[in-house]
Amino acid sequence: MITDRAGWMAFDGTEVINSARLAAYLSNFGCLTGGPTICVPCADLVAEVSDPPFTDPVGDSAPWYDPAIPVSAHFLGIGGVDIEGLWMQPSDVVNGVIVRDMSIRVILAGRSEAAVSYGLAWLAMVLNGSFCPTGSCIGGQMCVAVACPTLEAPDPVRTLVDVSALEKPEVVNIWEASSITFWEVEFVMRSRNSGMFQDSAIQLVFNAQSAERMTINLLEAYENCGVVTPCATDPECPRPAVPEVPQAPIDPCYPTGDFEAYRQIVSVDGSSVPSWLELVPVITISAGGANLRNVTVRFYQNPLGLSCEDLITVDPCTACTDVTVLFVPSGGQTVIDGRTSRAQTICLGGDVDVPALYGPGGRTFSWPSFSCGYGLCVEASAAVGADVEAEVTVELYTRWEAA
Repeated sequence: MITDRAGWMAFDGTEVINSARLAAYLSNFGCLTGGPTICVPCADLVAEVSDPPFTDPVGDSAPWYDPAIPVSAHFLGIGGVDIEGLWMQPSDVVNGVIVRDMSIRVILAGRSEAAVSYGLAWLAMVLNGSFCPTGSCIGGQMCVAVACPTLEAPDPVRTLVDVSALEKPEVVNIWEASSITFWEVEFVMRSRNSGMFQDSAIQLVFNAQSAERMTINLLEAYENCGVVTPCATDPECPRPAVPEVPQAPIDPCYPTGDFEAYRQIVSVDGSSVPSWLELVPVITISAGGANLRNVTVRFYQNPLGLSCEDLITVDPCTACTDVTVLFVPSGGQTVIDGRTSRAQTICLGGDVDVPALYGPGGRTFSWPSFSCGYGLCVEASAAVGADVEAEVTVELYTRWEAA
């Protein structure tokens, strides 16, 4: 039997489609849909993404249940019929960006027309996405399942980012069976990011309490690197020198000299890095109870599987790239998200700001990705003065173009 992949979907952390939940609630009334078949996903998937068994909306605290609106207890949920647009690599371009459009067909059911009407209103509100303090939201996160969990592939959930409703829910069919009202509804979601991301199986955590204190210099990994002569250069006729491109001056706040810092190095085994699919990092920097300064996360490729301490000590020029954040306020958190190529700092109290990101040597930062099955060494450092609860988390997400 082919696994149903339209039977569950969540948006911005709220369960939207759960065919298993709807089927369980309908069974209380001995009722079948009588219309398009809702496909119930495998039991292992249902257990992973929700909390069965399902009894009733009130007792289960179903996502739509609201004690202030009594009729919400009579809405029985949303079952998936089809999600088109996931199983192909998108090619549509809008304003220079490749987008993925997903046409979603669902069944809403309730014990009365009023209950289903409430369910439609709830669905429309959920698809508006989470409230964004900056007022510049691009979209939310939509989670879908692409298979049943197995021993070899225990995580079937994929996350799409920058997703918003392109077409609002529209009722296309209505019927009744066994005193249950059914509405067939269609809507279209658009992702402005072509990737689907598998939740990180690689998570590296750095904190000041367990790090080594030492003197570091952020420029050493690049300033001491020699110029490599191309192997096909004729020694009797060297290639003409390429004019140097003028570089923007380094920000005066960027530390160019030695300073005392906490540093920690973690290894990522090559067997965890895909040979074909890309890994992209999401870096979360939490300041704790004091201002956090000069946080740098640096990535090194390690194809030979050497000790990371040896690799970095012997040849710091193997560094692929790094990112530096000069300041995270006390109680704040900076998230550098390689899936969306955006960063934000959430300050204590909820204010949101866009941090300045510095790349190697204080120059322009570019978003990295990793593949080819090479191992990695990840180095994190922060200036002394960091709170003992200050923490840097690096997660590596696998990007899929279709699933």
